[in-house]
Amino acid sequence: PIYTLDFDAVIDASAESSSGSETPQVSIIKLYNVGRDVITMVGGNYQLYIKIEAGYVFKEGKVSESLPNLPEIYLGFIHYSRTYSEGVDVVTEFHCTPAFDKLATARISKQFNKGTFKKDVFVALASAAGLALKMDYKNRDTEKLKTAKTIEGGVSQKLTEWCNQTDTINYVEKGILYILDKDTKVQGKLIHNIPLSLIKGVVNLSVDVSKVIKEGAKRAPDVEFTTFLYPAINLRDVVNVQIPDYTKPPTKTSEPVPYVEQQFVVTSYTHSLQSQGTGGWETRISGKGEQAEGA
Repeated sequence: PIYTLDFDAVIDASAESSSGSETPQVSIIKLYNVGRDVITMVGGNYQLYIKIEAGYVFKEGKVSESLPNLPEIYLGFIHYSRTYSEGVDVVTEFHCTPAFDKLATARISKQFNKGTFKKDVFVALASAAGLALKMDYKNRDTEKLKTAKTIEGGVSQKLTEWCNQTDTINYVEKGILYILDKDTKVQGKLIHNIPLSLIKGVVNLSVDVSKVIKEGAKRAPDVEFTTFLYPAINLRDVVNVQIPDYTKPPTKTSEPVPYVEQQFVVTSYTHSLQSQGTGGWETRISGKGEQAEGA
């Protein structure tokens, strides 16, 4: 069935470790005028998850009327729901998290023999939490346990401990547990060239223009901007965006700053789909700037 919805999904990697975060990233999904069967099915059943697929489909230069498989932009587990009246509509509201509840409540008790690959511990932890797993870190396929080991306790705590021992980080996105090297900046090495024509409003920077001109640039500023819905974005991807070139500032603050294409690593993003009202479909992206050349 197709429902009218309002949707704000927040995906944030600022804590570096999802298993160590104390505050879940809560996304709110509102469905309008759903059937009683949906309300009854969800009521109190917090083992369910919601997957949202959205995007644009064009055929011969026009928006297609058919709906093929659309990109998955969010997968979250329900931890709270309520139904209430809003004017003439009946609203069913879901509060979802990427998988924090599963990590926080799941437990593990497993023995690993000497010679077992260390990556198998991550496999067992992900399995205990009911999550898919993707790993990309050094020595993943070579490091083995030198002695037998027992992993017992809460999955969240044991995941954090095992990441510390293997010099890795973890985060959860779209129902997948990612394990990466601590110095990894880009997940999957995806690079997105985002033209100014897709950006709504202005590109917000974390620094004051006149201050950078006076002091010179040591690193690219952090960035935040809003685009029309951009389903392909992922945490730790790289985005290319045109911003003022602070590495070559003008000699006077009254002169215009030249623009240059700059790379940023995605630290968080929010997909927002507003069917009720005038919000539209958009994606807010935050990125961390890199060290400037020669700095």
